[in-house]
Amino acid sequence: MPITAKVISAAALKDAQITSELDLRSAAVGLQVRATINSNELNFAARGASQDGFSGTRPGVLPYINEVQISGSGAATEFYDLGSVQVLMGPQGTLFGRSATGGAVLFQTAKPTDHLEGYVSAVGGNLSAMKFEAAVSGPIAGDTLQGRLAGVYSKRDGFQDNIVYGGTEGDYKRYGLRGSLRYAPTDSLTNDLVGDYFKSDSISAVGVISGLLPLTTPGQPPFVPAELLYGGVTNPAARAAGIGTLQAFLAAANLPPATIAAAYDAYFADPRRPASGITQFLADQQARGPFQTGTESTSTYTAEKILVTNTTSYAFGDEITLKNIFGYVKADSTIADDTDGTPYVVGGEQSRTITPLRGGNVINTKAISDELQIQGKTAGGADYVGGVYLSDEKSDYHFRTDFFDILAFPFGGPPAQTFNFFRITNKTLAPFGQVTMPLSDSGVSATVGARYTSEKVGKERLPGDIGFGIGQDDDKTRTFDTLNWTLGLQWQVNSDTLLYATSRRAFKSGGYNGSVGFDGPAATGGDEYSKESVTDVELGAKYNGMVGGRQLRASVAVYHDWLKDSQRTAFTIIAGGPAAVTVNVPTGSVEGIEAELAYRATNALTLGGNVNLLNAKFSDGRVIVNGGQVTYDRLPDAPKYAFTAYGDLRLHASSAIDAIVHADAYGQGTTYTSPRSANFAGTTIPSYVIINLRAGIENSAAGWTLMANVKNAFDKTYYVGGVAAGEIYQINTLVPAESRTFTLEARYKF
Repeated sequence: MPITAKVISAAALKDAQITSELDLRSAAVGLQVRATINSNELNFAARGASQDGFSGTRPGVLPYINEVQISGSGAATEFYDLGSVQVLMGPQGTLFGRSATGGAVLFQTAKPTDHLEGYVSAVGGNLSAMKFEAAVSGPIAGDTLQGRLAGVYSKRDGFQDNIVYGGTEGDYKRYGLRGSLRYAPTDSLTNDLVGDYFKSDSISAVGVISGLLPLTTPGQPPFVPAELLYGGVTNPAARAAGIGTLQAFLAAANLPPATIAAAYDAYFADPRRPASGITQFLADQQARGPFQTGTESTSTYTAEKILVTNTTSYAFGDEITLKNIFGYVKADSTIADDTDGTPYVVGGEQSRTITPLRGGNVINTKAISDELQIQGKTAGGADYVGGVYLSDEKSDYHFRTDFFDILAFPFGGPPAQTFNFFRITNKTLAPFGQVTMPLSDSGVSATVGARYTSEKVGKERLPGDIGFGIGQDDDKTRTFDTLNWTLGLQWQVNSDTLLYATSRRAFKSGGYNGSVGFDGPAATGGDEYSKESVTDVELGAKYNGMVGGRQLRASVAVYHDWLKDSQRTAFTIIAGGPAAVTVNVPTGSVEGIEAELAYRATNALTLGGNVNLLNAKFSDGRVIVNGGQVTYDRLPDAPKYAFTAYGDLRLHASSAIDAIVHADAYGQGTTYTSPRSANFAGTTIPSYVIINLRAGIENSAAGWTLMANVKNAFDKTYYVGGVAAGEIYQINTLVPAESRTFTLEARYKF
């Protein structure tokens, strides 16, 4: 089925130094890679389909490894020994895996080979960066059994300096080991088994405070006035307002005013807490830029993942193939966050000074999936595929977050705390089928596909959860059923040109926001949310041929998406405490153009680029949240434009050695971290353009390459995400991207 897709080969991944998720933006324009709280908590987005922080929903774009869907929100990893990466844009709801409203990113690991080969690579760079990667592949028992073993070790110091607590933010160490076996006892039967282990031990780059939502904001001022509570003591008026605000919050404690005033002064007497208060800290942060921070939490991140994929194919003659795809994922992570970007404990974080870290937030996930397919071609020339997808997921969450430490200071105790201990389960059953049939001898064909999905979603409150055993339902389930479909026409005009038109529908299951302690929909302050769906129409053309005696590859797609019940985060006060609930925004639309061009200008020079133009909006954004109406009026992660332009030059420096020079530019327009313009202070990610450069020499016959790389060559400061919590405690944050990095790689292939 022709759709907008970008395939990045193993050679292109290596040449372009695409080593992590954020690098994919420049290779697949239109794909957004969103950091939420910090640099390690990432998710993909495309065509306005994204995921808000604290929502508990799946991302709009789902990742796969070897055709196995690897759960929901991801984390920064280290790419190594990949066969390819394929990015599919638009709703993916019919053919494979789990339904996704925005697209899919398909990672394919390198396969074993029938001959001995391999490589070793060593990379060094600034920030004490080091990366070692190696793989070996070949036959174990002739043509019957082949194997491959690959590994990676990568480390780097952080690019943010913590000027209050010392040290750096953004450090990481990552380890990976992958083994692959291919068993092919006959020409008809093939079995591919892959076992993958990955571990990350990091200190995340953190979001910095970017704005304070004014207390005079019309319609919805922030629930908690952080600028008053943390007003500081250097300005007499701010000090008086801070003491008065603290007295108001502690009125029920009936403490003497002198006691509260003394505690307020003592709080700011700690040199680690700037005495000038949070408003001045914001001004100072903006003046010095995002690479010098003063965050209070250590923002540690540790993760361990085990992945097993097994794909079996059996061919019944030339026309029918039976295929089974099995996957097992076990992922454990421990995360300590700083969500307010300040030296004070304001927003939800794991404080390092007030209470012991106690391991931070712990997430343990297990998932098993299986997909059985039958593929073939009829006597009339129609291609078909049908099958069933099954999955069983379970994720346990143990979250402890600290809020508003200044409220506890007069008592000498810990800050306000919330405890969210819960389990989310998902059991999915999805039969599907699709057929592409020729309509004439002139290359016109039609595609019809459908998938019925039933997802049973459960939530179990665990002992210690704030809602456990207080009259709420501690163990509950809901089932979400839907029918997705695909309809399309395609015309292979000639061997070079393809025209197509398609319409698709996909959905994201509803469920429960586990961090909410009360039952019911968000309209009453509860934990439930409904399913989301996207229906699109896409028209496109693809060309791959010769122009003026030179190779030209070009494509263009024009599309319109209709959004229904988009899943978004809303902030409110529940039982006297801050909370994030998940709402469904009634309707929205996304329309855009995606185009790609690559031209072999000479034997030595290739020029190319991509452009994505996007117009995304909510047409009806009125939602009831905990009894009050709020309005959603903009889609995050949806810049009006994004583009890349590149040039590759390869010259023969000698009979054996080639000189390689590459330059590319990636740019995107303004986008937002909040879906509500009412939360305007510090939620805008400004437009930016970055330049990457690469140069080196290669001896293909001898197998060695020496390459120098510069990413963000002109050291542009830009942002890749953030937390839009201004509506709850006034503070919004933005997560900066890496500063300029230099690396030198030596690689030997045998």
